[in-house]
Amino acid sequence: MTGTLFLAAWISLFASQGSRVANVAFALAFAVVLAWTSLLAAQRLATGCSE
Repeated sequence: MTGTLFLAAWISLFASQGSRVANVAFALAFAVVLAWTSLLAAQRLATGCSE
């Protein structure tokens, strides 16, 4: 789901040639991706998984 959101925001950024709405959508999608990867890393550290 996160990957789909990020890809859609990335495509809209290029398709709309940098409109303000596309820039905001891309920034929000990027924030979601960073939050998701941070939570995943924290969960893996908490469980002691080293793979």
